[in-house]
Amino acid sequence: MDSTTSSVQSESNTRSEQERVRLQKLQEVRAAGIDPYPASFHRTDTVEVLRVRHEALAPGEETQDVVTVSGRLVGRRDSGKLCFLDLREETGKIQLFISQATLGDEAFERLAWLDLGDFVGATGTIRRTKRGELSVAVTSWTLLSKALRPMPDKWHGLTDTEARYRQRYLDLMSNHEVLETFRTRSRIIRELRSYLDQMGFLE
Repeated sequence: MDSTTSSVQSESNTRSEQERVRLQKLQEVRAAGIDPYPASFHRTDTVEVLRVRHEALAPGEETQDVVTVSGRLVGRRDSGKLCFLDLREETGKIQLFISQATLGDEAFERLAWLDLGDFVGATGTIRRTKRGELSVAVTSWTLLSKALRPMPDKWHGLTDTEARYRQRYLDLMSNHEVLETFRTRSRIIRELRSYLDQMGFLE
């Protein structure tokens, strides 16, 4: 067995183990009487709207603005009784600041169910950390969709060209620049169609 084959096999085994752990977490969620794939969820604002609304918020400042956001979990940092989650949706990324003291012991412990790639909804107040990061100080959270397959590597993303075209959903998930390219392309095509339609052309 050459080194390349061994590396692929090792990666496959690691991936299978991650999927097994995620499936086990899914079973734990259901055992707790929680639907891991709820039919609906209402968010109040997008990340872009929140960034514009609180553009002037100074580092370390907190507000009483209660919001509900939702998106895919793309980053996580645990620090004792604090947890920081990075949530990405179609307009950008925002940090969820979660304190065990605020959230409560049970809801905080259930954060162990979450993996990168999961879709999550969260309600809380807007604050800006001392480092200048716009955040939601979470008072409650909801699992919206449990991802059973791990995301591509955080630092390298999906780099294989063939895989990027074959598994476009992974490319869009891991490479935000690609998503922006798709949005730009869509806007260009829409404007071209509108212009040609006004000129009397038929598609």
